Amino acid sequence: ENTWLKENDIQAGLRYRSEKFSSDLRFSVNISELGIPEGEEGHDDHDDHDDHDGHEGHDDHEDHEGHYQELSHMMLTWKNNFDLGNNHDLEVTLGRQFNERKEFGGHGEEEGHDDHDDHEGHDDHDDHGHGGSGAELDMELATNTIDAALTMPQTENFNLILGTNVLSQENRNFGFEELIPDADMNDFGLYGLGQISMKNGSALIGLRYDTRSITSEKGAADFSNFNGSIGLKRNFGNSSLRLNLGSGYRAPNLIELFADGIHHGTFRYEKGNPNLEAETSFQSEISLDLNGESSSLTFDIFLNDISNYIYVAPSNATVAGYKLYNFMQQDATLYGSEINYSKQTGIEWLTFNSSLEYIRGESADGDPLPFISPLTFKQVFNLDFSENYSLEIDFIAKAKQTRISQFEEETDGYSLLNLSGSWMTSFIGNDLNIFWSIDNVFDTEYYDHLSRLKESGIAGLGRNIS
Repeated sequence: ENTWLKENDIQAGLRYRSEKFSSDLRFSVNISELGIPEGEEGHDDHDDHDDHDGHEGHDDHEDHEGHYQELSHMMLTWKNNFDLGNNHDLEVTLGRQFNERKEFGGHGEEEGHDDHDDHEGHDDHDDHGHGGSGAELDMELATNTIDAALTMPQTENFNLILGTNVLSQENRNFGFEELIPDADMNDFGLYGLGQISMKNGSALIGLRYDTRSITSEKGAADFSNFNGSIGLKRNFGNSSLRLNLGSGYRAPNLIELFADGIHHGTFRYEKGNPNLEAETSFQSEISLDLNGESSSLTFDIFLNDISNYIYVAPSNATVAGYKLYNFMQQDATLYGSEINYSKQTGIEWLTFNSSLEYIRGESADGDPLPFISPLTFKQVFNLDFSENYSLEIDFIAKAKQTRISQFEEETDGYSLLNLSGSWMTSFIGNDLNIFWSIDNVFDTEYYDHLSRLKESGIAGLGRNIS
């Protein structure tokens, strides 16, 4: 119930190119309204919110039960490439994103929202037109980014790339409820990459420094870290071997640190942890590629040892009728492998690709980590009957996931069949390319283990034709 949606989208681009300079300006706006479905269990407190009294200006939703979101997202990017001569290139990308999320109805009777009376002192809220919106939850997230990369060939076999990433983000609340507090976040990254070509292979060496600074009404935090990596590739005739070793770093974000409220889109009450430290890790990976005249086989195995691994975990407690999820942290290990096999069959128009993926995650105590994908098998057949017509058959099967963390639910295995194709024809003297697809052909009811809606009885997407 209540899964209606309306969406409007506009995109525009402007490109200029000369011998020594190119510039690409992109602009997009997406405005959507989404009904938030109500789960089958644990949400009885929503039953008496079938109307939108007080939400003037939304008469077109008076017949919709439950609650809904209004989302708007604007993105502007300006990518510039400068040819500095002598094979030196400078690429600079400026970005601006503005996201506003509002939620109406279905949040329960808040008795005047006394816990947020201090918001009345934000006089600037009225200037933004939020005063009469009636939204229970109203957040604005503004993000500014600068990315720059300088490619400097040093010799015929050695390239040096220097780059930087700068991010400034501001989150502001205007509704009666809060999920994330007002906060400012600033990121800075500086990196160098060395690409080395050798007789029978290549190497990639990287070094990076990152900082993150967060200030909010609920506290402040600063993070910084150095990381390095090395990747080696060795060619052996029709095969190649890759070895990658690297350290990793990830600072916690605003949700993980400061969330304290109902996240209606996931049917959770999420509780952040302001004491989180940054994740650090060391990953090793080995890949083997074997290539024949009509087939190829790739085998990949990895091991990632993570200190202070940040994850969200279910609990056995509920808050306001929603299951409580806590952001937690402990040392953990993730490891797994993937096998991929592709072949051009004896039939000229038929090729296929098979893959098998497995990942295992466990804490330092040997306990399973939550939300780990089960064993997954994928089979794809490509039927290229001619240059004008093709057909693709996709089959995916996921095993039952029984290796779960405390308070996490098991999920049964399932299999899906998807079909898609393209037809190139002509229309009024012009080329016309028609694409079509049918996902979940047999309308299978399934629950993906990584779905955030499964515990509310909302299954995965049924048959979908486009």
